[in-house]
Amino acid sequence: MNDKILHFFVSLALVVVLSLFMHCGIALAVTLAVGLLKELADKYVKRTMFDWYDLVADALGALAGVVVSSLNSYFLILIS
Repeated sequence: MNDKILHFFVSLALVVVLSLFMHCGIALAVTLAVGLLKELADKYVKRTMFDWYDLVADALGALAGVVVSSLNSYFLILIS
């Protein structure tokens, strides 16, 4: 699987799961922070390159996760 696709879907899933326990905005911030820390660990621990495109994929996936979480909340309200 392409690395950017993996970043996208992991970030999406992380926001969706975290938003079950906290506000979507906080889940978004936590997910973006995790992505940034992962890239910093790649650079300073693994001694590989810091990849800005990975962060872009993380951000897009996290934003998609917010949309999915919001739609989920919306439909749960409609059902009840």
